[in-house]
Amino acid sequence: MFSASVKKIKFGFLFSGIPLLCFLVFLHTESYVLGINHQFLVENVDSDRLIDLLSERNCITEEERSHLNNQPYNFFKNEALIYWMRAINYQQDKGLKVLECLREAGQRFVLALLLEGGGNNLD
Repeated sequence: MFSASVKKIKFGFLFSGIPLLCFLVFLHTESYVLGINHQFLVENVDSDRLIDLLSERNCITEEERSHLNNQPYNFFKNEALIYWMRAINYQQDKGLKVLECLREAGQRFVLALLLEGGGNNLD
């Protein structure tokens, strides 16, 4: 009887832990990291070289490049770029190319945030 109740408790714990596990996995996604660091990134990303590299590597279309470059201020350009970055999958080829472009563009602090996670700033 004792072993049956232990199995029941273990099963209940595993079942109730599934939503928690899914939530914890979500917390460590690139999209989430971009979201919680949104304001910092909008103010600090140097997007001109990055947009050129993304276009050269076929990560963004010519239409997307034009949209990004036609933003009236750097703040809005960064805002649009980060919005685009939140929508891609970093585990596939395009995402890996984006990470390489970030490295080449000298945006290592953005790369570090995406790979290691982070809070609202780099402190």
